[in-house]
Amino acid sequence: MWSESKGSGLEALGLGLSATPREALEFCARKERGEAGFRDLGYLNIGVASYSDIPEELPERLRRAGLGTVSHLEEFNLVEPDIDLGVAERVARKAAVLSPAWFQEDLGLWSHGGTALFGHMMNAMHAEADVARVAGNIRRLMAHTGMLFLAENAPAYMTVEGMDLLGFLSQVAERADCGLVLDIGHLIGYCVATGRDPVRYVQQWAGIERVVEIHVAGFQVLDSPHGPMWLDDHTRVIPARGLEVLGTAVERASNLKALTLEQDGAVPDVVLHNLGAVSAVVAIS
Repeated sequence: MWSESKGSGLEALGLGLSATPREALEFCARKERGEAGFRDLGYLNIGVASYSDIPEELPERLRRAGLGTVSHLEEFNLVEPDIDLGVAERVARKAAVLSPAWFQEDLGLWSHGGTALFGHMMNAMHAEADVARVAGNIRRLMAHTGMLFLAENAPAYMTVEGMDLLGFLSQVAERADCGLVLDIGHLIGYCVATGRDPVRYVQQWAGIERVVEIHVAGFQVLDSPHGPMWLDDHTRVIPARGLEVLGTAVERASNLKALTLEQDGAVPDVVLHNLGAVSAVVAIS
């Protein structure tokens, strides 16, 4: 629980990469070889679902490479009235072999009506009823599994809100007594949709003290007849605006323990470029 640690008791992991369980084996090998860009990695953010196949040798490979882990759950609709605690228990038990420092999940819809939404995941509506429902689900999840949980802001292509995103995250974290993951690209998407300046928005956010992990990745902002449109795209080089917002968030997040570069689908040259760019921002901040 956040109230027990206030962030200070959590392990500092440093810079990490997102990975599937299979990709994690490759990244362990590259870290052990001391490849450029990988030698300074502190951990892997490994996506785990009830259907995930975790290689038997992965825990030992992580240990040999000196890599910690966090686990990104990939199938819980925490914004809906009820979550399947049986599935939650199975996923937590599966991920536990990786000894994650904490678990995390986006506050949005991974699926709807039995259809997986994947890259078209929908964010929560920011209303008082949603705060109570999401916080209640998080409390039940933590109580049932005994796992430390961080709530993440979901991708936001549009918003129907009774309160702003960061206010919503703060209220959820307070009521659920949990920490937060701040996704920089998702935040910028929200700011594009609502006409906010993301740097000023982060600078004014008192709740940033609950941010334990930050995510950063590539994205696009495209022109359209209806105004600018943000697209999440982890295969791309991180734009300068993303690095600027990242620097502001890193500077202000007093309980920050981990910074995850999400690069699913990116070619090796882009991964190495982004690792260098993010490392430079962290060194400056």
